[in-house]
Amino acid sequence: MNDIRCKNLDQSREDSKRTQKLPLLNWLGNSDMVDTFRKLHPYEKKFTRSNDQVKSRIDYIWTSKDLGQGLISCKITDSDTITNSDHAIVSASIATGIMKKSRTAACDKRLKGKKWVFNLDKATEENWGDYKAKLDNILKEKLVSKKGKKKDNSTRLEAISKDELWDLISISIIKCARTTLPGKKIILGKTSPKKEKNISDIMKRDLKKIGKMCQQCVAGMGQQISDMNRTNINLQITNLNNTYETEIEELSEMVWSKKRLENLKIW
Repeated sequence: MNDIRCKNLDQSREDSKRTQKLPLLNWLGNSDMVDTFRKLHPYEKKFTRSNDQVKSRIDYIWTSKDLGQGLISCKITDSDTITNSDHAIVSASIATGIMKKSRTAACDKRLKGKKWVFNLDKATEENWGDYKAKLDNILKEKLVSKKGKKKDNSTRLEAISKDELWDLISISIIKCARTTLPGKKIILGKTSPKKEKNISDIMKRDLKKIGKMCQQCVAGMGQQISDMNRTNINLQITNLNNTYETEIEELSEMVWSKKRLENLKIW
């Protein structure tokens, strides 16, 4: 969304003159849609983007009112050591009561369908720029054609039903993604042989262990390290040192510190 909902709760600077400008946020707030984080944390100040000047909550997960009844949790996780982004990760858990039922390979083969798979890890900044520009243009064109062009060259979102608006947005997102982001079609039911784990896969798994240690350090900065947690981490460090002949220092300090974080980031 890249916009705040509440001046007092969704930004860190009380003297900021920033106010909500995005019409879609206003429409969502006045509809039956639920802002999952604010529903569970009505007065908590927590932010999803930060820079040198201000922190703000501009990333959301919205659900319908009915689906929101099963909302279990919604949390904001710092992504500095995960994606190196200035945006945090927003995640929500919802009890839907829907049991997942997977189709057999034989059933997929009978359907003779195809599925589009995106390779988002290969997307470049240029790809994302093209996607954003194309999505903006398509949404503007469809909104104008849906309600007709007004004298002031604007279209009132409130005049469109939420079902129509959601269909318009979802179809536009998929259409733009397919034409601008890397991906490919795969035939359902076509299975590839299982790959044996090679050395690079094992190294990736072990690097993730160090990444998780960094996340724990960031989340618990200045807090005491429990004896059990220290023991588990030191066992992992010992295994890593023995496997790769590294010299990662074992935990001996009582609290998480910036020095420990920098030491882990080196590896």
